[in-house]
Amino acid sequence: MKSVDSRAEVDGAAHAVSLLGGRLLPAVDYIIPGTDVTHRLVRVEKVRPTPGQYPRRFAKIKKTPL
Repeated sequence: MKSVDSRAEVDGAAHAVSLLGGRLLPAVDYIIPGTDVTHRLVRVEKVRPTPGQYPRRFAKIKKTPL
C-alpha cells in the first residue's frame, strides 16, 4: 500500500523487482471507506525463482544496492 504519489518510487524499484524474479502488475487506486483518503495498491507477481545470490548480507546490501 502506497500513496497515490508513489509512481517515482515504484519506477525506481522496477529493476530490483525484475532482478529478484518479480513483475510489476498494474497498480490499483482505492478510497479508504468513510474518508477522502486515496491509497495505491502496488502489485508484484512472482514469475521466476529468485537467483541464488539473494538474499545478501547487510554489508553487501549497503555497499552495492540493487
